[in-house]
Amino acid sequence: MASKESDAQSAALHLLAGAAAGMVSDCIVHPIDTVRARLQTQKGQMYKGMFDAFKQTVSREGWLALYKGIGIVWAFTTPAHALYFAGYELSKKIIMPHKKAEEKGFVVHFMSGVVADIAGGFVWTPMDVVKQRLQVQRNNEGIKYRNSFHGVTTIFREEGIRGLYRGFGAAIATYAPFVGFYFAFYEQWKRSMGQLRGVDSESLTLIEQLSGAFLAGALASAVTNPLDVVKTNMQVYSVSEGGQATIAATIRHIVKTEGMSAFMKGMNARILWIAPGTAITMAAYEQWKNAFAKLGRKAGLL
Repeated sequence: MASKESDAQSAALHLLAGAAAGMVSDCIVHPIDTVRARLQTQKGQMYKGMFDAFKQTVSREGWLALYKGIGIVWAFTTPAHALYFAGYELSKKIIMPHKKAEEKGFVVHFMSGVVADIAGGFVWTPMDVVKQRLQVQRNNEGIKYRNSFHGVTTIFREEGIRGLYRGFGAAIATYAPFVGFYFAFYEQWKRSMGQLRGVDSESLTLIEQLSGAFLAGALASAVTNPLDVVKTNMQVYSVSEGGQATIAATIRHIVKTEGMSAFMKGMNARILWIAPGTAITMAAYEQWKNAFAKLGRKAGLL
C-alpha cells in the first residue's frame, strides 16, 4: 500500500514539474517557432533566411505577430508536458524492471522517450495544428482564424476531429525518434558528467543541465528536420487548400515542386527553437522536480 502511495505521489511530482517547465519554455521560444513555421511553409523564396523572416514579420505586422498562436499554447502546453514527463519517468521504471536505474542505458531511455512523445502527442497535435495556422497567417493577406478559440471551432466545423489531428502520424514519426534520441543523449550526458565530477547524476548544476539539454536538443532537431517539414506542411495546408492527404503524398509533392533541398528549410530556426527550448524545459523540470520533492518531504508526502 505504501509503495502504491509512493508511486502515485511520485507521478504527481513529475506531472507538476513537467507542467511548470513546459509553460516557462514555450513562452520564451514561441517567436522563434513562428519564424520556423513561416520558413517551412513558404511558397517560393519569400524569405531569404531566418533573420529575414524575423525582420519582415516584425516590420510588416509588428512584434505581436511573433506571438500568434500563443493562446492555444498556454491552454494546451501544461497538460501536454505533464503527460510527456510523467510518461517518460513511468516508462523508465517499467521497461527492463530487473535492472537498477543506473544500469539502464540507451535502449531504455530511447524507448521511454518514444512513449513520452506519444503520450504528449495526443494534446500537442491539435495544439500544433491551430498554433501553426495562426502563425503563418499574414495580416495583409486576410485573416481566416481570429484567435485560438476561433481556430479550434473553425477547424472542427470544417474538417471535423480529424482536422485537429491532421498530421498526427507525421508528428509521431517526427518527434518520437527525436525525443527518443534526445533523452538517450541527455541521460548519457548526465551520467558522464556525474562520473566526471564524482557526484550523483541527479545532482548536476543548473549550467550542466542546461548545456547537456541544449546539445542533445540541437543534434536531435537537425537529424529530424526533414520529417518536421513534412509534418508542418500537412498541418498548415488542409486537403481543400491543396495539402496532401498522406505522409507519402506530401513527401512526393515537396520533392516534385521544391526539390530535396526543401527538406532542410527552417533547420537553423528549428535548432534555435528546439535547443534552447529543450534546455530551458529540462533544466526547469529538474529544478521544479527537486523543489516539489523538497516540499513533499517537508509535508511528509514523499
